Amino acid sequence: MYSDSTSTVCGPRCSTTHDPAEPPEPAEPAEPPDLAEPAEATEPAEPAEPADDAEPADDAEGDMAVFRRPVKRLRSGRYQLRLSPEERELLRGLPGQLKELLADTDEPALRRLFPPAYIADAEGESEYRRLVGDDLLQGRQAALDLMAETIDATELDEEQVTAWLSSLNDLRLVIGTQLDVQEDEQPGDTPIHQVYYYLTMLEDAVINALSSQYD
Repeated sequence: MYSDSTSTVCGPRCSTTHDPAEPPEPAEPAEPPDLAEPAEATEPAEPAEPADDAEPADDAEGDMAVFRRPVKRLRSGRYQLRLSPEERELLRGLPGQLKELLADTDEPALRRLFPPAYIADAEGESEYRRLVGDDLLQGRQAALDLMAETIDATELDEEQVTAWLSSLNDLRLVIGTQLDVQEDEQPGDTPIHQVYYYLTMLEDAVINALSSQYD
């Protein structure tokens, strides 16, 4: 016979002291649940009928997302920028990457941004670069800065959306040069090809918004 106590995983400490002469009475068995009358089943609610005049939103989720216009001209004269978080993250780093390339205007990938004005006249080309080269470069850098500053914007004014158009075109031209994209070639399926096609689509959306009437 012993009287110390031990703890259990079920909670409070349980006493192990007992008297063999007087065994505890067995507990009465619990009555089984009454299964004779099962709970009454509830009838499922009838689905609501769609409204007759409901139209799918052009920025709806799922399959309807293909109808979403990323850029839309508003009655106020501003432009609504409707991009997903994933699209904004894709675009976020591109202006800075292009600005790094622009630090060296002799970079082969930039040849479509600065095409020669005088192909057969080296002296005339050199003078042209001296006169307008810095202005062209600074204009592109300023547009890239403005795009970077408004990556998270939901509305753009005309100056900002024009900067987006300039930057998207420059990015597309540089990536197309790096990929050596040709007009008659089959579409590529690499990630950088997909970025190129996305930029082309977004540039086209900006052009359409700039040339459209307000919504």
